[in-house]
This record gives sequence, C-alpha cells and structure tokens, in this order.
Amino acid sequence: MRGRGQQGEADMDTVVVVPQKRSEDADLRGSAAETRVLDALVADVRAGRGRSLVLHGESGTGKSRLLDHLEERGGGMRILRVNGVAGETELPFAAVQRLCAPLYGKLGHLPPAYRDALAVVLGLRDGPVPSPVHVGTAVAGLLARVGGAGAMMCLLDDAHLMDRASRTSLAVAARRCGNGETAFVFALPDAARFGELQRFERLTVLGLSAPEAHALLATRLHAPLDPRVRDRMVAEARGNPRALLDAARSIGPTEMAFCTPDEPRLSLSADWERALNTALHGLGASARDLLVLAAAEPFGESVTVLRAAERLGIGRDAVDEIEATGLLALTPHVRFATPLLRTAVYARAAVAQRRRIHAALAGGMPTEEDSPERRAWHRGQAAVTLDEAVATQLQDAAELTDGLAAGATTAALWELAASLTPDRQTRALRLLAGARVRHRTGSLRQALHLLADVHTAPLPALERAQAAILLAQTRYGVHRDTAAVRSLNEAARHAAVSGHRHIRDVSALDALTAQIFAGRLHPPQEAVAGAAGMRTESCGPQLPETRALLLQALHTRTRHGYGPAVPLLRRAVDAHLAAGHPSQPYPDTNGNWLLCHAAVDLWDAAAWETITEWTVAAARATGATSVLPAALVHQAFADLHRGRLDVAAARVSEAEAISATIGAVSPGHAVLTLTAWRGDRDRTEALAAACRRDAEARGEGRLLSTVEYAQAVLHNALGDYPRAFELTGTAMALDEPAFRPWLLPERLEAAARTGHVQEAEAVAERLATCARLTDTDWARGIHLRALALLADDTRADALYRCSAERLDVAGAELQAARTRLLWGEWLRRNGRTVLARIPLRAAHETFLGAGARAFAERAAGELAAAGFLPESGVSGTRAALTAQEERIARAVAGGATTKEVATALVLSPRTIDAHLRNIFRKLGVSSRRQLRDASVLPPEELRSRVENTGRRASSPPQRRDGSAPGHTGTA
Repeated sequence: MRGRGQQGEADMDTVVVVPQKRSEDADLRGSAAETRVLDALVADVRAGRGRSLVLHGESGTGKSRLLDHLEERGGGMRILRVNGVAGETELPFAAVQRLCAPLYGKLGHLPPAYRDALAVVLGLRDGPVPSPVHVGTAVAGLLARVGGAGAMMCLLDDAHLMDRASRTSLAVAARRCGNGETAFVFALPDAARFGELQRFERLTVLGLSAPEAHALLATRLHAPLDPRVRDRMVAEARGNPRALLDAARSIGPTEMAFCTPDEPRLSLSADWERALNTALHGLGASARDLLVLAAAEPFGESVTVLRAAERLGIGRDAVDEIEATGLLALTPHVRFATPLLRTAVYARAAVAQRRRIHAALAGGMPTEEDSPERRAWHRGQAAVTLDEAVATQLQDAAELTDGLAAGATTAALWELAASLTPDRQTRALRLLAGARVRHRTGSLRQALHLLADVHTAPLPALERAQAAILLAQTRYGVHRDTAAVRSLNEAARHAAVSGHRHIRDVSALDALTAQIFAGRLHPPQEAVAGAAGMRTESCGPQLPETRALLLQALHTRTRHGYGPAVPLLRRAVDAHLAAGHPSQPYPDTNGNWLLCHAAVDLWDAAAWETITEWTVAAARATGATSVLPAALVHQAFADLHRGRLDVAAARVSEAEAISATIGAVSPGHAVLTLTAWRGDRDRTEALAAACRRDAEARGEGRLLSTVEYAQAVLHNALGDYPRAFELTGTAMALDEPAFRPWLLPERLEAAARTGHVQEAEAVAERLATCARLTDTDWARGIHLRALALLADDTRADALYRCSAERLDVAGAELQAARTRLLWGEWLRRNGRTVLARIPLRAAHETFLGAGARAFAERAAGELAAAGFLPESGVSGTRAALTAQEERIARAVAGGATTKEVATALVLSPRTIDAHLRNIFRKLGVSSRRQLRDASVLPPEELRSRVENTGRRASSPPQRRDGSAPGHTGTA
C-alpha cells in the first residue's frame, strides 16, 4: 500500500484526469447560453468561490460535450472526471472508488476516522461499511487536501447511472466544498428523480432550434437529400443533436429519400430497443401494420398514412394503440419518438407486409398530380414480378425529378424502374440513366456497380459509347490512378472512330484532363491518339461555346505552350462569364476544373473567384455533389490568394468530408498547401511525404508538382533558399497548366537569394511574358517584384513600391505582403533602417492576421534587427516581462550601466546580468542598443512583446554564408 501512496503523492503536482466518456460529436452549436454559465462557473472557482451545478436535459442534447468544454476551459486546474456505468448501479460506492483512485497518496493526511472510512470504501482495509454521509465528508476533506494548491473541478457524467451510495456521498462532498476552490458538476437526464441533488443550482440543457438543427445536419450530409425528408428528420429529432446525427448516419447522405435500408446502419439505444420490442410484442396485427405504414411514408404526412390505413381496414383503435406506446404520434404529422425508430421498424417488417403497405400507400394518394414520384415509388415497391407499366411510371417520375436537388431520389427511381423492366436493352438504358445521376450526385461506387450490369447488356452504338465514357470517368473519380487514365484513353480511342462528334470531343477532353493530372508520371507513349490529333475544327456546334474553346485552348496549351494558348483561354473564360450564372454546372468536373485553371493561367483572380462561386452554388442547388470537392478546393486557393487562410481551411475540410462520403480521392494537396503557408514545418514535411507516396502509387504527377510548390513556400518562408531552389526545378521545367502564378514567385525568390542570377533572369523573362499577355495587376505586380530583386539600388525602391501597389489592387494579400517583406529587407540592407520598418510592419501585420506564421516570424526577425519590436502572437505563447524585468529594461534602455542599476535596485550586478539575459530572450533582442531602440515603444506594447522561445526573433533566416537575407552585418 505504501508504494501506491507514494505514487499518488508524486503525482499531486499534475492535473489528475480519470478515464471518462467523451461526446462523439464535438459541436457546441446552439449552446451559447449554457457555455456562458459554465464559463462563469470556471471564473468563480478560479476566484475561490466554489460552486455546485446540475446539468440536466434529454440524453443526446450535449451534456457530455459541455463537460468537455469545462475541461478545456479549466486549463491548469486539477480535474477529476468520472461517468456512471449502468453495470455498477448495484455496487455501493463504485463511483466514489473511481473518483478517489488517483488520490490514494493523500489519505494519510486525513483525520483517522475519515481516513479509515475511505480506506474501507476503496478496498484498502476491512471494516464496517460507513454511511454515505460519512464518506461524503471524508471525500470533501480529501479534495480539500488535493485542491489546497489551486482550483479543481469534479465532473460527474451520467450521474443517474451511479450507485445510490456514491451519488449521495458526492452530493454531501459538493455541499461541504461550497466555500473553497472546488466545483462539482453533475450531468444527468432528469434531476427531479434524485432528491440528493435537489438543493443544487440547475442548468437545463435545451435542444437545438430548427435553424440550428438544419445547420448541424448540413455539416454532416454533404450529398443531396430530399428537402421534405430533411424537414421530417429535423422534426423527429426534436432538437436532440445525437438523435439527428444518428439519423443522418443511418439514412446515408446518398440514399434515396424513400428507400430504407434492410438493416439499420446504427442500432437503437438499449432503451429504445427494449421499448420497440415490448411494443411489437404487445401490439395487434392492425397496429403493427399501421406502425410500418408510418415508417414507409417518407414525408411524415399523416393524411396519406390514415388514408392508406382505411384501405387496409385499420380503424381508430389501432391509432390509439400505437400512440399509447409513445413510439410515435400520428397527428398533426407522423413523428417517431426518435428518427432511428423509423428505420428500425421498416427493417423488421416482412417482405410481404412491406409490399402490402406500399400498395396501400400508393392508393392513398389524393390525386394523380400529387407527388407522382411517391406514387410510382410505392407501386414499384409493391410489385411482385416484372411489370413494364409500373416501370414506365417510375421512368416518367425519374425524368420529372431529374435536375432537382433530390438527385438520389431520381437515381433510385431509375434503378427501381430497371429492376421491373422485362426487356434487356430497355433495362440497360434505365440503368445507364441511373448511373449518370449517381455519378453526378457523388455516388461513384454505386454508379460503378450499375455500369457493371450495363457493360454486359445489348445497347445501341451511341449509348454504348456513352456508357464506356461514363465508366471511365467514374473509375477515374474513384481511383485517379494510372489504370483509370488508361481507361479514359481507351474510351477516347473508341469515341474517336464512333462518328459522334460530341462524344469524341468530350472523351478527348476527359483524356487530356487525366493526362494533365498524370503529368510527369504519364508515359508519353500512352498519350491518347484522339487527343493528340485533336484539331480546333473538331469542336463543332454540338458543344457549348465555352467547352469548345476550352478544348481548343487545352490542346494548344499542351501541344504548343503557354503563349499561343492565352488568347484562347481568355476567350473561353470571357464566354463563360458572358453567359451568366449557370443554372447547373457541367455534368462532369472537368469543365469546371479547367475553367478555373484557365482563369489562374490568365492571372485573373476576379474571374477565378466568380467561376468557383458559380460552380459551388450551382452544384449545391442541383445536387451535383461530384463537382463540389474540386470547386471547393479552388475556392480555398482563391481565399488563400486573398490571405483568408481560415476560410480556405474550412472549405478544404468540407471538400475532404465530401470526398470521403462519395468515395473520391481526398484533396490532400490542398491540406498540404495550407499547412505550408501556415508555416508548420513538421506537419508540412509529414504531409508532403504522404502526398508524394500517394502520387507515386497512383501515378499522379501533378500532385508531385503541388508537393514541391508547397515545400518551396515553406522553405522560402524559413529562409532556406537553397532547398526552395532545389524543389522548384522539375516543376518549372514542366510548365504545367495553372502553375505559373504559384511556382514562378517561389523560384524567383529562391534563385535571387542563392545567387543564381541567370535563372532569376530567366524567371523574370517568363513573368514579363505573363504580364504582357494577360495584362493583369496580379501578373504585373509579381513581374515588378522580379525586376526589383534584380535591379540596382537606384531603381529597386520604386519597383518594390509599384509591385506592392499592383498586388494590393489585385487582392493578392499574401503576395503583396511578401513584396513588402523583401522591400523592407532591401531597405535595411542598404542602411535605411527607419524606412525599412514601414513595409516590414505592414508585412508582419498581414502575415500575422492571415496565420502565415513562418513568414510572420521572418518579418518579426527583420523588424527586430531594424530596432522595432513587433507584437507577436505567432507562437501562441506569451511571456511578458515581470515588473522587476521591466524596471531593469527601462533603466538599461535609458543608458544606465549594470552597476548603476544594481545600486538603484539594491541588487548584485550578477543578478542584473541574469535579468538582462531573460529580457533579451523575451524581447528578441541581443544588445543594449537594440533594447534602447525598443524603449520608444509605449509601456503596454513593451510588456506585451513576446517571441517564440524556441526561435530568436533577432536571428532572421540564414543564408548559406551565415548572413541574414538583406543583412549588411550591422544592426
């Protein structure tokens, strides 16, 4: 026992955390009022005002997440957290044992009576079982001993599942600790059932409002769902976040609105499972039919359900019987007690019963014009054998809903129609139509499954070619590897001789797009013949004007280079913009992807942003989910261009979630690029290695170029110019579409800083070509920066100024800041230290505000060397001067010697020197002169000056020769 006590004693200086239940969905949406109360509780405890609080509310409303929030806000406090366990309700003091287990080492400090009581409860000695009140008082004494050095919180989750003795003891302890620095927070569904908790302050955790519930659901369902089904799910969840998210996971974002899986993906909670089993065993046959009727009607329309019930001869008694179970209410709307109940009820129904139910629902529709898709769906589900008449109705319904937001509904109607079709060719055509919709809405793997059946069926030549292209496109969307590129090439070869110009050109576009992605890893001998031989006259009137121009521009760009392609790229982008906001995006991602890249190749940020905004809006409106990831990534890069890194990160996160949902390749390159701009060296290198492995495994050379660009950004930010120069060599030689605006600035700076003058001049010449051909402020601003880097001292100042102004007009926030950083470095190198502070401060503020930490640190280092101490915030840690250090800093900055300061403060000179070393480290300076320069700052700015303790702000990034960029060797 002694060894255990010594271990506990040793651990008292650390935060004690007991294994606990964590909320699965860390989302405090709709909990603003609750978090304000909890934040006030934390503040009170820190101020020595102990409090006890009971969080109560329906299971799933987020009580555990609120305890998580308390734990996060309690940084530095000692935190004990346990949760009730259903299996321990009959074990006296089980929860007390788990709460006190980490505190064994403090038992020896308690009075003997309390020590012995807790020792018995904890199983450390034999003896009579003490009373809960006695144990509670002992726990309070133990916590007072532990918390003597500071505030602490005891977080008790699922308190209703704790044994009665523990609950009583902990309530007593909470009352005893009310005057100290300890808080007790109990969380349970219903506090009214537990008398021992009645005297504590209560906070009711309410559910989400309807708008909050819709917003939460939108964050989890990235693919289309029928709006009426969405409304029904929100209503049935009754504001309960867990119920809503369970329903979202159960239905699946790409499922047909009317389709319920044979087995629920998530099981019901134990309580609801018991309730459903009890109800099903106690209900009569009519009531069970009514329950399945309610589950099979997708929109919760009680009128339709009751009409169908009349057709089945179900009377009012069955309605009363059902509602008495508490599983659902039938008026005014059909509302199950929890959304998962609907899925579970339908899944347990026999096939024959489902068919009878669907037949009744089909006949219960008021008119033929009312929801024809629902009527057709129910008739299809009720069919026993092949039935062309019903299949035709389903096809009509699918065509009626196509193009609407309920794309998954359309696909399911096509698939059900195909399953009831007797003729093989007609069945294959319907499966092909369903596959098209599945591909558009992001159900890529389901589309592959349908196309496998189409592949073996007899089809006309045109449809067979379309099926081959769709199969290749879908494989590419899922795998994006060498095999998928070959599949697209093969489809293009067949289309080239098909005689159908539209199919030939679209397939050539797909193949060329795939080759662009494959890049350096695509064997030249496998270049598609149809694409290689494509001529501008192949773009006939069958294609929209924008698509035809894109084909021409892409062919010219890949075969003849950048310059000849610019006029065609300009025409394609202008034609798209002139057409106005499209009602829907192109049915594949390639047209949208290439339009965005065309705008980037033109250095036209405004057109780029407009195209991405239109594409995302149209994709969301029409349910074209497969288009969204690429469009969101382009939006993210446009936000990065404007210095909005947080917004960009949110878009990339959504793109990642959608890609995972639809089974597409994850946009890891976007995560890598943002991480590099944020200056996270370790994570950037780890992501770069992972992306490189992924690119090589899939044969995607363009991803390798992105990896090299992202690493070059990081190394230029860190001042490691030789590494940045090395990284940009291969991608620069390839000159891939839409890489010039990103790679040229990195290559230029790296070349100029490493003395590769000829290479820097070659990059400047390419930038001159871009500026001349595109005539945009973005291109001209970067070109002016190139001229400034290569200019003599008489011209550089004006060139830097003009570059920054041009880039400001272009909205290129980060590039403008980089120009100002280089400008300030140049000014300081030329001895114009005071003037250098102006562009350096502007650059530092921009980088700091955007979250570009490495560039901000580089700017801070230059500012420190220029005698100005910028406010930090880069590293996330603050180490302000103490009052004594501030007095010493001011005295030294005023010219006092160490001995004079020591005499004035009655300290030894050695102590003053020790303080000075700390001051220099905290302020990022290295000499008394720099400290004098810093003294012009207001006191509050001096006090808030913080530098990353692991990196000296006064030591800017080093060149190979050991000197700082732009540094002349003097401060």
